[in-house]
Amino acid sequence: MKSAFKFCLTLFVALALCFQDASSGCATTAVKEPEETRLKAILGEFEDYAVKGMVDWQIPGMALAIVQGDDIIYEKAFGVKELGKDDPVTTDTVFQIGSASKAFTAALVAMLVDEGKIKWDDKVINHLSGFKMYDPWVTDQFQVTNLMAQNSGMPAFSLDNLIMAGYGRDKVVDSLRYVKPVTSFRSTYAYQNSIWLVAAKLVEKYTGKTWEQNIKDRIFTPLGMTSSSCDKSSYVSSDNAASLHHIVDGKIIVLPMDWKYMDWPYDYGPAGGINSNVKDMIKWIRMQMSDGVFEGKRIIKEENLRFMRKPKTAIGGSTGPEQYYCQGWIRREFSPYPIIWHNGGTSGSKTMVAFVSEARVGIVVLSNLIENKFPEALAFRFFDLYFGNPARDWSKEALRKQREASEKENAKKPKRPAIPLHARPEYKYEGDYSNDVYGKVTVRKSEDHLVLSIGPRSMELDLRHWDKDTFMSSWSYFTVTEDAGLVTFTAGPDGEVSGMVVDVLNEDGCGVFRKISADGKEVPAATTVSTRPSAPSTFDKIFSEVLEKDGIRAISYLQMMQICFSRQNVVIVDVLSSDDYRTGHIPSAISFPVKTISESSAKEKIPPGSNVVVYCLDFHCPYSDEAAKKLSSYGYRVLVFKGGLDEWQEKGQKLER
Repeated sequence: MKSAFKFCLTLFVALALCFQDASSGCATTAVKEPEETRLKAILGEFEDYAVKGMVDWQIPGMALAIVQGDDIIYEKAFGVKELGKDDPVTTDTVFQIGSASKAFTAALVAMLVDEGKIKWDDKVINHLSGFKMYDPWVTDQFQVTNLMAQNSGMPAFSLDNLIMAGYGRDKVVDSLRYVKPVTSFRSTYAYQNSIWLVAAKLVEKYTGKTWEQNIKDRIFTPLGMTSSSCDKSSYVSSDNAASLHHIVDGKIIVLPMDWKYMDWPYDYGPAGGINSNVKDMIKWIRMQMSDGVFEGKRIIKEENLRFMRKPKTAIGGSTGPEQYYCQGWIRREFSPYPIIWHNGGTSGSKTMVAFVSEARVGIVVLSNLIENKFPEALAFRFFDLYFGNPARDWSKEALRKQREASEKENAKKPKRPAIPLHARPEYKYEGDYSNDVYGKVTVRKSEDHLVLSIGPRSMELDLRHWDKDTFMSSWSYFTVTEDAGLVTFTAGPDGEVSGMVVDVLNEDGCGVFRKISADGKEVPAATTVSTRPSAPSTFDKIFSEVLEKDGIRAISYLQMMQICFSRQNVVIVDVLSSDDYRTGHIPSAISFPVKTISESSAKEKIPPGSNVVVYCLDFHCPYSDEAAKKLSSYGYRVLVFKGGLDEWQEKGQKLER
């Protein structure tokens, strides 16, 4: 579920597979720049396309720039910084650029290679002795280039939720050892943010400066990127920064500058924490297209700059042009030349940076809405226009694909059973839980519901009962309440809760928790996870039909017979006023003196969470009502047969004494 985090999961998503349904050849013949008249027409058509696309995608504001050689041939802004206000976006407006920051981190690593401090094929463990992956062989074989090639073998977006919950970079790097791989090392593309923090550690080790200071000293300053930064303070205090926007249930939400989670992109800085504008980003592209030189000064050696664009990991896709992840860049086969590009997304912005080195032409698109693929579509549209390729409506295709993906996502959302099974008493679920990645998390009662609290930021998930031991979680990450996925508690044969699985934390396999007892020890693991029948039972059907009155659900003789002869898992309880425990009056029933019914005595006779039918020997016996209320409070689903002995005997049913 997208809204169920992917922990918002408007993380720095590299949408490398957005446009894969038509192939484009890759030619090597030289292509001339468009003459002035044709270029003017191209830019006019491009602008019309941009204006229409903003409306189609509901983008509040956007800034664009195109560079040809060292000349900016197009630079314009549209819309507003914040929806509902009049302050316009300008070409000086600063946006969060998200994962387009990865190429900057890769550039810093390339500079270390320039200086001879590391080599691309060096083993990471030889430089960072604390580096550790789940598999010891992978730990030993992991090379510097693998840090930036998206081929680690881990599930996509592993450990992103740690940053969301407020854990620091060191915790993320240390937790890599707990993430089980889902593919063999170097074999498959899977997008990661966490592993980029290791690349940053290399930079910090050999420079003695933070990643942030290196970005400023080694890239921003030499390129004259005076409006760019990589910290939250610079962004939120700017008088010309674009606000973040996110869509919830079709409505655009503005995230305030004091938003609780505003700092997460900067915590994840090496993977996506840069703020910039189109004027500065064009300088970055100019250096890239000039093989590492900017205005006569070499920034990166040509061989290492080119290495950063060499294919390392095939991204794949059933049809369409080949795409490869390189080192913070994606290479896409295109006509007449390949496009080098990377997009970026944070919780409320979307970016596209792309260029063609052979033609020395590039584009930057910055927007302030995360749920849109228009920056990518607009860039590809420009290159088609510039190189005279057949007309293709990339935006229309992306809109269709996004709608289809949304429909599939909605179809996969869990549906609550028509007849949900009762939960255990809430105190059974309360307490501390733990695993190696997240440490201690807490489930507690808050007002009328349970709350799961995670991490230093105390990220809270409200839990509402869904079915038996399963709860739907919701949160207000984007300032409005959204479902965030299921939380399923596990219990042992004794009925004691021993753990839980939190779906929104488990996409990388790190969402399984063990419960911690009062003495600080782990509760013994359950042998099975509590599940419900695949189809409603006779008891379920009757339970849903009978209305509760004064705390009980009373059934007729006919309903009682349907349950008794269904041969399904139902416990029949004979409520007595004074008898000792022995066989009940109905075959297979158990008997309880009502005065001795307690939670502990019930557990001795009745498995936790069972379906129960209570009856009393005498007609309309008040003890059955009392027993039913008690058993219901212990977490059982209870029906009461009110017919009594007389009706039972009239129908010829066998009794045991």
